[in-house]
Amino acid sequence: MSSRESNSSGIVHKADTNFQKHGISFDTACEAFFDPFVQSADVEEVDDEEFREAIIGMTVA
Repeated sequence: MSSRESNSSGIVHKADTNFQKHGISFDTACEAFFDPFVQSADVEEVDDEEFREAIIGMTVA
């Protein structure tokens, strides 16, 4: 298996995991970034080095 195939498999697994965890598909989540009225907010500090943001945006679905 090439590294490209391995990476694609990892992306699919990540998308599946996120769907199970958050209940939203990767494609739908991406659509929210194109909403001209998208809002973002700081959510939490995961550890000393990583901050998370949440966005609220409309999608077509």
